[in-house]
Amino acid sequence: MKRLILKNVIITGIIILVACFFTYKIYNRFHTEGSIDYSSSSLDITFHEKSGEKITINKVTPLNDNLGLSSKPYDFSIKNNLTEPVKVTIKLVDDNETIEKDNCIESSIPKEYIKVSIKENNGKNEVYTMSELTDNILLETEIKALDEQNYTVRVWVASEIETTNFDLHYHGKIQIIENDSILARR
Repeated sequence: MKRLILKNVIITGIIILVACFFTYKIYNRFHTEGSIDYSSSSLDITFHEKSGEKITINKVTPLNDNLGLSSKPYDFSIKNNLTEPVKVTIKLVDDNETIEKDNCIESSIPKEYIKVSIKENNGKNEVYTMSELTDNILLETEIKALDEQNYTVRVWVASEIETTNFDLHYHGKIQIIENDSILARR
């Protein structure tokens, strides 16, 4: 009887260890696939989507702002590794590489119909039309010493668009700039 109990405990233990091992491996694989990191001497930037800093609108689907704010999020974190604050600028710029590769400059959504929002940590969503952004700047901020900030960017087509060409699209990139040095780019 004691042997049977001991045998069952050993088998159950082995099954639990194997399950934990494979769960860890699966989690680690998906976690590392979804993160693309950029680093400088002062900042670490982690994009939490497989697409990294790239943003794409594949199809014109006009949305009002309430629906746009629930569209696909592009999440990223910026961590300050210094013991002093760092000034950071976050921009949304055209992905010229992809536009040139796809030869799609003629089928881009006009900037006055692209809406974009940015939210810092659990703050309020700031909503803009891309055409009203100065130098494509979404946010200029300062990250405190040894602090980490999380950001969410959403991009959608404004409900005011007047087009019958629903094959229009947009290719963009999130750029993180620290002291005039672009960190998030390939």
